[in-house]
Amino acid sequence: MNDFSRLGKSRPVMPHQEHWIDGNAETSQPRVIPLNEYPGDQRVMHIHQLQQNENAVVERKKLEATPDYRGPKDHLVFTTDERSDRIHLYMTDHLVLDINDWRYHLTTSSPAQVLVLRTQEGDDDIRIDDDVQTTVFIDSGPGDDRLLSGGGFTKVNAGPGNDRIFTRSGPSYIEAGEGDDIVTAQGPGPMTVYGGKGHDTLSGGEGVCFMDGGQGDDVLIGGTGHSNVLSGAEGDDQITPGTGHTTLYTGTGTDFITHLRPDVHLFNAYSASEPAPSTLADDPGVIIAAKGLDSCGVIVEGTPRFQERVNDDLRLLLGSGNGRQLLDALGRAREIAGAPVVIKELSEEENGMCFPARSEHDNPFVTEGHAGIPVPGCTVYYDPSFLKGEVTSIVHLYHELCHAYNFMTGTVFPGYSADGGGMADRTVANAELQAVGLNIQGPPFEFDTDPALPPLITNPTPFTENGLRQEFSIAPRKQYRSD
Repeated sequence: MNDFSRLGKSRPVMPHQEHWIDGNAETSQPRVIPLNEYPGDQRVMHIHQLQQNENAVVERKKLEATPDYRGPKDHLVFTTDERSDRIHLYMTDHLVLDINDWRYHLTTSSPAQVLVLRTQEGDDDIRIDDDVQTTVFIDSGPGDDRLLSGGGFTKVNAGPGNDRIFTRSGPSYIEAGEGDDIVTAQGPGPMTVYGGKGHDTLSGGEGVCFMDGGQGDDVLIGGTGHSNVLSGAEGDDQITPGTGHTTLYTGTGTDFITHLRPDVHLFNAYSASEPAPSTLADDPGVIIAAKGLDSCGVIVEGTPRFQERVNDDLRLLLGSGNGRQLLDALGRAREIAGAPVVIKELSEEENGMCFPARSEHDNPFVTEGHAGIPVPGCTVYYDPSFLKGEVTSIVHLYHELCHAYNFMTGTVFPGYSADGGGMADRTVANAELQAVGLNIQGPPFEFDTDPALPPLITNPTPFTENGLRQEFSIAPRKQYRSD
């Protein structure tokens, strides 16, 4: 059940449990923490504690960053202790947050200020009304939680436990975490969900959806949105495409797929260490022998949660038509260079980055029709929850891995060219254009990925962001810059 009726607006509170929180407030001596996540990182977090009592700690986290920084800079954070919490966020003539028997009347510093709810351990009930347009980040921690998102963008980390999560009109990004979880879209909002470990049931709604079951025997049911991407990942899964156009990745395991149609683009993977499976379908889709993670030339460093989440992306790519080619190429580059692509976590920034390793002789640029000197490895910084209007963040990771491919094969186009999509008055680094899959203004180059290919003025399709977009049946990127 998803009965949140006991979280009601009319419930009275005691006078000493009613507070007004000003999201503009600052303290005279905040905690100051440099983030130092990547080379040249100049971001500094200022943490102002606004209130603390037995119910919750209230902080304002304000990020100091350079003018070209992309991402939220201002967070109003509520952290409860290790118990089961009842939380309700709703609108009157202003924003109101009820936490257990306490009520907080909120004034946000701006429409861009993010509200963060951290409940830690316990079986929590969290409801956000659908008329709330504020961006909300929820970290509900361990426990069997029930969450109902609202009308603004909602990011959820549900943590370990058997969670039930329901979305409505607002877009959402959800990591359900370890456990047997149920995630259901009940409205038109776009939904991106990763089930994680466990036997999960993920159901799409009216909006576009991306669903990855993760490790375990999962049930995935596509929605009625015009575009769906469903990934069973590891385990014996039951997958039903939605009524809209669907790209379906079975992942490894013995999967049961119903309602296949001509507009369902199926990538039918099996473990490369086992015999090819038999199939009852007349059209089994694209059959892919998916190799293990250790074959792809990419390793993930960071917290166990981050490693598992990014490895889910890599598993999908290993069972993908274009993704398998890119990861195979990075695996070969690793064998030659003796160094992998390392993916590290990026937080508080809506961006992705790829830094090549530096050596005395590196020169990865194409010169006079010849490949340059490959670099020995790259480091990619990635925020898995960075969507930027997309239904999945994998396209951003893929873009950075395409950079890594060019660096580690010596195929970076030097110089600058006009941006695509009618942006001829703006110049962009050729390295960015080729990673997207846009043409540069320069001489063509003969990539060695396919002898049948003529010389190109961009990367071959499997080594471009737009190559993955095409596979997902989502709109191609027609220009690099969006501003």
